[in-house]
Amino acid sequence: MKKYIIVLGVLIVITGGIWIYVARDKTANVTDIKQVFNDQGFSISEGSKSLSGEYIPDTSNLDLGIKVYPGAKIISDKGAAENLNFSGTKVTAATYTTSDSRDKVEKYYQNQIGSDAIVAEAVDGSMKYRVIKSKTDIGSFVNVWVEDDTTYFTIIKPVS
Repeated sequence: MKKYIIVLGVLIVITGGIWIYVARDKTANVTDIKQVFNDQGFSISEGSKSLSGEYIPDTSNLDLGIKVYPGAKIISDKGAAENLNFSGTKVTAATYTTSDSRDKVEKYYQNQIGSDAIVAEAVDGSMKYRVIKSKTDIGSFVNVWVEDDTTYFTIIKPVS
């Protein structure tokens, strides 16, 4: 009986060692993603794809191509306004909040964009948001969503 317990113990140790070795090997083979975050911005790259952002600390004269919803406040986060670069596609983006309804904010931006405005619903994980943009895909566009009874929106302006 003692011999079986020793053999069982050795098998458990060997199995555990193999599991640790395999787990270590798998994590070592994860794709090469490089990330850098600091007080000025961030950069993330994987192969030929990259995303970088430069935080905009002074948002008082921010040019987003369309007006900010009246009474809205920029979120209190260092990444509230950023110059972003998605593998060569550049945009300026800023996120705001208001206690007004999502419908009211959407109507405001539909009027700002004009007769070419369209609204598309999108889902990102568990978050549903609406995109208000021109059907010609020219100019700024706005993402609007609700979290905890607060309306948030991000204005995104393509940069040449």
